[in-house]
Amino acid sequence: MGFLLRCCFWIGLALLFIPIGTGDGESPSVNPIQTLMAARDAIADIASICERQPMVCETATAAFQTVLTRASEGMRLAQQMIDNSAAEPDGEPADATPPAAIPVEARPKG
Repeated sequence: MGFLLRCCFWIGLALLFIPIGTGDGESPSVNPIQTLMAARDAIADIASICERQPMVCETATAAFQTVLTRASEGMRLAQQMIDNSAAEPDGEPADATPPAAIPVEARPKG
């Protein structure tokens, strides 16, 4: 869904800058400078939404924290899966700690 929104945004932005003749004189033309000014005003309006509606910002902050928590947990699980698959090339579980080497002096004589 996010990919589609980004695509629509960039395609719409590209269409604003491409000079296309529509053929009729009735449609108003917008130049790129006017478009950038309108975009700047829209961003300023969106930035001031926290002053007008603080609940929107609180909800967005909580949602952002939830997404970050879930993403970090997903990354942790993915890292564990990668580590387990790298440690088990033949499908057998690998020991977490390798056996310690016994020094020559500590070996029983026999």
